[in-house]
Amino acid sequence: MNFLRFDKLIGNLSKYAEVKYQLTKIEAEEKLAKGTFILGEIVVYLALFGVFTLFINLAIAFYINSLYQTNYLGFVMVAFFQVVLFFLLRISLWLFPQPFLLLIKSLLKRFERKVFHDSKKLP
Repeated sequence: MNFLRFDKLIGNLSKYAEVKYQLTKIEAEEKLAKGTFILGEIVVYLALFGVFTLFINLAIAFYINSLYQTNYLGFVMVAFFQVVLFFLLRISLWLFPQPFLLLIKSLLKRFERKVFHDSKKLP
């Protein structure tokens, strides 16, 4: 009689382990899906910002061209401004890395909370 109960206990334990494995797999898939969605959002926002910046720079370059009645001076001035802006940003990152690192850490914490801690909420 005790062997029958022991077999039943082992059967229940194996079913529990299988269900726990399936649940862990589903939770991992859910976290991966949320992370992929957030990454997709970031890519879309960066693409929109890039297109917006491109068209603003083109508009400024064409406006400068119309002011000076040239075909290239506006584009040269805008490109020069972009290069100067890039180097100023790089120098500021090199001289003052702490504020930028804190900003990146806070953004990562926010996204981590959004991805990993929202799944803990049960309906």
